[in-house]
Amino acid sequence: MWLSFCPMLTVTEQQAKAQLSRLLERARDGEEIIVTRDGKPYAKVIPLDKDYPEPTNSG
Repeated sequence: MWLSFCPMLTVTEQQAKAQLSRLLERARDGEEIIVTRDGKPYAKVIPLDKDYPEPTNSG
């Protein structure tokens, strides 16, 4: 079985701030994004499972 390798997109914290809407769309489409700070991985933006429950307002 062949597995395709697709490197994750890596962006700096400043790039993530400037392009948040675009990065969220890419995550929604299944892509995982690494956010770096000072050149080191800091956070990961990942898509939710399709079975993830819808949020509810408690207020």
